[in-house]
Amino acid sequence: MDQKQRHHVVTAQDGFNMIKKRQHIMPQKGLTLIELMITISLITIVLFMGSSLTSAWIDQSQVNNATSSIQNAISQAKAIALRNKNNTTLNETAASVCLYPWQTSPPPSSPNPPAPKKVIKVIYGSCPISEPSEAIYSVILPDINVIQGATYLNCLDFNYIGVLTPSSTCSATANPTLTIGKNNETATIVIR
Repeated sequence: MDQKQRHHVVTAQDGFNMIKKRQHIMPQKGLTLIELMITISLITIVLFMGSSLTSAWIDQSQVNNATSSIQNAISQAKAIALRNKNNTTLNETAASVCLYPWQTSPPPSSPNPPAPKKVIKVIYGSCPISEPSEAIYSVILPDINVIQGATYLNCLDFNYIGVLTPSSTCSATANPTLTIGKNNETATIVIR
């Protein structure tokens, strides 16, 4: 290789190096693929956790609403029983709190639990098995279960002094404890 060719080669190499030196490393604009994947994964995890908390909040709110409605129905039934419109005796039912649909009270551990309660009705006298069209007080419930001990509760009967009366179809105890629940959320009411 003669001197002229060598000078030509060196000049080309030097020119290439000069071009490389002129290129400035530009700061990165945007995110890399890995950063995007990590960000999306974290957002997904937070959303899944948030959605499960939201469903628990909704369930607890519905249980609280049902608890309040049942307590209000009990107060209404006691007030109606004290009026004793039908002139009932001490052992007869003056007013009742009825929870529908009516259930045959299998134990809560039954493989096929009954449908959740949907309506509370307060009526004069004892609760019929089929839902009455008219009631003194009526509330639509979210889908909940109302359990007394080991049985599903259908009704509460009150005599003319506002005390629970034992019944074959309703609560048979003087001060029952009711558990109101939906999914994993529960509340307890003690009737006095």
